[in-house]
Amino acid sequence: MKLILLHLAFLLIAVAASPASAQDLLDPSQAFQITAVRESPGRVVLTWSIAPGYAIYRDRVKVAAGDAQVRIGALSLPAGYMVDDPSLGLGAVYEGHFVMSVPYTLADGATSPALKVEVGGCHHTDPLVCFPPYNVTVPIRQFASVTR
Repeated sequence: MKLILLHLAFLLIAVAASPASAQDLLDPSQAFQITAVRESPGRVVLTWSIAPGYAIYRDRVKVAAGDAQVRIGALSLPAGYMVDDPSLGLGAVYEGHFVMSVPYTLADGATSPALKVEVGGCHHTDPLVCFPPYNVTVPIRQFASVTR
């Protein structure tokens, strides 16, 4: 009887300690949330909130003009910290929160300018899963405060 109870206890521990399944993963829109605020004319600050267990890769952060009404300047990204990912190799990542600055200029008469933001991220705990690029369109006219 004691042996059966011991086996049951080990089984319960194994089930409780089993890794999350792919079904438990967040959608990228939940794992990588963005808030945009116009810091000043011609500069937008994008703040990323990254869910626990997830990370965004620094070299996979891209911002482009949503259309011909916008020109993007050089991005200002924090350094992040280095990780040696088994599938992606050595690279800088962000976890938790990070803030980036995006300089831009608008064409005369711009009516609905927007930024196209793309990030690549992964779930860093079991199961180890990297997502296809996650894209967000952020309209500039609404930069009083926009959350996506």
